[in-house]
Amino acid sequence: MKAMAGHKEHVVGKLAMAPLMGLLYVIALPFMAMGTVLALAGKKALAGMANLGGNIISLNWRPMEAHLSGRKKALKRKEDKS
Repeated sequence: MKAMAGHKEHVVGKLAMAPLMGLLYVIALPFMAMGTVLALAGKKALAGMANLGGNIISLNWRPMEAHLSGRKKALKRKEDKS
């Protein structure tokens, strides 16, 4: 019977703590939401600044715009006009 008495006290303790834990969650929820929004906005701002810095440092190098065949033709046209 001693084991059952200890078990009942444990259950009663959990039942007493449940409303307090719920209140703590309700109080903390707005702060968690604000923290999430600020973290996402901060990541977005830092990504934008990194992208801008990368564009400034790259000196407008665009590997997809090679113009491997178009530049020679443009130079020949200029020479023919002269």
